Amino acid sequence: MNVISKKFIIKQDTPSRASKVFIERKTDRRSNEWIATVLIESDESYSNEQRLKTLSQIIDSIEKKTEHSGVILFPAGWFYEEGEKTKTLYEWVVNNVVEILQSKQRDLLIILGVDGRLTEDEIGIDQIAFAIT
Repeated sequence: MNVISKKFIIKQDTPSRASKVFIERKTDRRSNEWIATVLIESDESYSNEQRLKTLSQIIDSIEKKTEHSGVILFPAGWFYEEGEKTKTLYEWVVNNVVEILQSKQRDLLIILGVDGRLTEDEIGIDQIAFAIT
């Protein structure tokens, strides 16, 4: 995808630390599609509930700054299931993100990751990405 415009739109402090969002629009000027990339600074001391609240705030901010449908790409490991398989969070993640999306006035695609168990060397065993509409 060639990008014709890329602009920094949000910088906010959230329960999960500072976040920045960039929005890119595709080259085809007839298209109104966009992709927002979320960057976050985290001290890794966050709960999934805090991250859910932050996700909702970021989606609200992006919705105010954009028109039409688009994709919001959150970082890998947005949610975390310490010491457990990631599948223990699947239903919780999907249900909560779908609930947020159903309150919006347009179609959005949310992509995010969930991390789980680690090896003794702290290498991720369970990592999964979600695409939720």
